[in-house]
Amino acid sequence: MVVFSNADEDVQFVLVAQEKDPPYLVSYGSPDSEAIEWGRVLNRKARDIYRRCTESGEWPGYPTEPVRFELPSWQRRQYELADADGAYLTRSDVLEDAS
Repeated sequence: MVVFSNADEDVQFVLVAQEKDPPYLVSYGSPDSEAIEWGRVLNRKARDIYRRCTESGEWPGYPTEPVRFELPSWQRRQYELADADGAYLTRSDVLEDAS
């Protein structure tokens, strides 16, 4: 990350990315104003959580009770589309294979 600053302007961040494998291509860019605003919102939330934790001495962690995991909606939709295209075995196919 490169930071450019001018006393008369806001700080501008330039993110630089380079591939790990040859030919090691490089790309760079800056976040748009919406991404910066969301970053500010998330940063404020993180600082508030940190402040509350340091004041109370209680830090969030994993649940102590079992949790139920659900498929993300995008993954469910992918499965449904693939199933509609016949990509998966039906229940009757599975029962026929078992006999």
